[in-house]
Amino acid sequence: MAGTEAQDYVWSVGQSRRNVLKTDLWRQILAEYCVCRSANAGTVDAEEVEKFRILASGWWDKNGAMKGLHALNPLRVSLVRDGLVRTGAVSPQAAKGPLPLQGLEILDVGCGGGILSEALASLGASVTGLDPCPEVVRAAQFRLSARPRIRDRVKYVCGTVEEGSAGGRRYHAAVASEVLEHVDSLDRFLAGCVASLKEDGSLFVTTVDRTVASYLLGIVAAEYVLGLLPAGTHSWRKFVSPRELQRILKENGCRLRLVHGTLYRPWSHRWSWQTHRGLSYALHAVRS
Repeated sequence: MAGTEAQDYVWSVGQSRRNVLKTDLWRQILAEYCVCRSANAGTVDAEEVEKFRILASGWWDKNGAMKGLHALNPLRVSLVRDGLVRTGAVSPQAAKGPLPLQGLEILDVGCGGGILSEALASLGASVTGLDPCPEVVRAAQFRLSARPRIRDRVKYVCGTVEEGSAGGRRYHAAVASEVLEHVDSLDRFLAGCVASLKEDGSLFVTTVDRTVASYLLGIVAAEYVLGLLPAGTHSWRKFVSPRELQRILKENGCRLRLVHGTLYRPWSHRWSWQTHRGLSYALHAVRS
């Protein structure tokens, strides 16, 4: 190969490699742009959804990864039932009966495998369980198929709260239990929850405060020392303080009815109410 031809060949190879690099660079930029667009387009965090997809098959194992969630259910049910009694959505007479929530429509946002949805339906409510993970929704539907007494009162939907609120259906109450710490765009998520409510409808939340104590006990101890949850279940930066949560809800036209601390005792496998709110807490707000 002559000198000039060799130079031309080297130049052409170099140019080809530069074109490939440019193409790969643009592909990378485009991919990152698409990821950002996807993240900004809704409230679903794909990494969080993947965490729970892996756990879908064991959702109803009361001694498995969802052990703490099963233990929390009595407190969650009383939060909703008693809150709806206080607002007048449930009469004192009905509250004493076996189906105190009969006639009420409730949206369970981030319902997972349906632990809370089934419990609320057992009290007479018509429940729509909403979750963005198809595998988890299928697990909930499979479980429900074996529950003929409540099967007609529960409907599971794979989707997001913004999609649900855009559909126009309005509920007497919405519940977002152990969900806020797993979503993208907390403001948008809560706006969707509030938008799904009827006037004077109730929003119930249980979540984790963002404190040093919640990091040490809720993440380090619970996930890495005691193994109560799979490691990596929570991200401390996604925890939300009661004050921040109240601010967002006030901006969305809600008035606060209740904020109460909750505490899990792993040695007795029980949750209880407490006045201290620096670990985890429950909140009840009403749409004005």
